[in-house]
Formats: sequence, structure tokens, C-alpha cells
Amino acid sequence: MSTDQDDAGHGRWASLYGRVLDALEDLLAGIDPATEQGEVPATPGWTVRQVVAHLAGTASDITTGRMAGAPGSAWTARQLAERDGVPMAELLAELRSTQRSFGIIAEGASAGAFNAVVHHADLTEALVAHRQDEALFLPVLQDQRHRWSTLSLRLPDDPGLAGLRSVDPYLLSRALFTRLDRSAVRALVGPGPTDAEVDGLGLFGPPADR
Repeated sequence: MSTDQDDAGHGRWASLYGRVLDALEDLLAGIDPATEQGEVPATPGWTVRQVVAHLAGTASDITTGRMAGAPGSAWTARQLAERDGVPMAELLAELRSTQRSFGIIAEGASAGAFNAVVHHADLTEALVAHRQDEALFLPVLQDQRHRWSTLSLRLPDDPGLAGLRSVDPYLLSRALFTRLDRSAVRALVGPGPTDAEVDGLGLFGPPADR
């Protein structure tokens, strides 16, 4: 069996995706209507409920091939519009209903798992003001090592790389998903990388100046 397969025979991204859905349900258990309408700062002005609507819409679109315009703003706006007013419990149920279908294609659609990871982190920061569990973001960070290792960075536990700059894994994961502003990214990676390299780190484009 491949090392990328878990004991149940599911690929690593399908397994990670299931763990993120578990964590998402735990995070949102018992959420009240007022909190659902609170803004999630790391997103494009979305509320908590809209972030979950986007996750449900993305899962539905990926598993049905409705990907025209992805991942642009019109694509995500349609997802939110189609789920406007849908209760949180139904959005979470929709996510679960597509889990099996996503698991079948997950190894070729890792972006769906990545999307769930980053938005769970967004919600965790917004709702409980602490970091996402490392077990959820670290697999993505390791998979994307080619994007940040060229900046002479290493994770604290990387063996044999003592000459490279050790960085906080969580902050690096947030920079990777363009969740840190330019000054925060520069403080993280140090003076070595060029401005162009700093701008090229984020999967969703250059960091903003704030």
C-alpha cells in the first residue's frame, strides 16, 4: 500500500478532508444566529455562515464538475447566492453529503482539501481566537514545500537544515494562503528573499499592504 494511503484505503487528501469536516462541526456546534452573522476577517468580508456556504458550494461544484469560472469571485458569489438563508445545519449536512464523492477524486483535486483547511483556520481565528490544530495544516504545508523552501526557510523540526531560517509553521501556512500582510510576511521570512519572492509565496496572490 502506498504511504499516501491511510488504513481505510483512502488517500491522504480524502483523509485530511474528513478530519477537517469533523473539526468544523466541532467548532460550529451550538453556534448562535448572531455569531453566524459575524465577519471572518481573513476572508473577503464574508460572515461565518457565508464561509460555510462557500465550503458547501465548493464541495458540490468540485464533485459535480461545475467549475466554470473557478476560483474567481463570480464563482464564489454564485455559491453564496444559491445558499442565501440556508441554515447552518443544512450547510454542514450538504458538506457531509458530498464527502464520499469528494473522497473518490480527492487525490486529483487536492485544492478542495486545501480550501477546507484554510477556511477552517479562518473560522478558528475568528471564533475562538487561537490557532488551528497543526495536524490539519501541516500536511498541506509539507506538500507545498517547493513553494517556500526556495526562500531558504525550514520548519523547526526539519533535520539537517540548521543553516536555514526556522519559521513558525502556522504563520508560514497563513502566509502560503495569503492571510498575512506584507510586513508580517517579511518579518516571517527575514531579509534574505527578494520582494518578488515574498510576493510569490502566497497561493492567492501577493500579500496586501496593511
